[in-house]
Amino acid sequence: MTPVFFDSQNDGVAAAHDAVNLLRDKGYLVSGDLVVVTQGDVMSTIGSTNTTRILTVE
Repeated sequence: MTPVFFDSQNDGVAAAHDAVNLLRDKGYLVSGDLVVVTQGDVMSTIGSTNTTRILTVE
């Protein structure tokens, strides 16, 4: 795994998809890759990480 910082105006699933799409567009990911996303329900609050998502790149 490689941690990547990503800042988004969205939250929840939308922010996770924004991050995956950005990494795909930059060539770091390809269709079919699996991505582990950790994030918090409260954006911009240090220590609020409470969600892990496993997404498949489209």
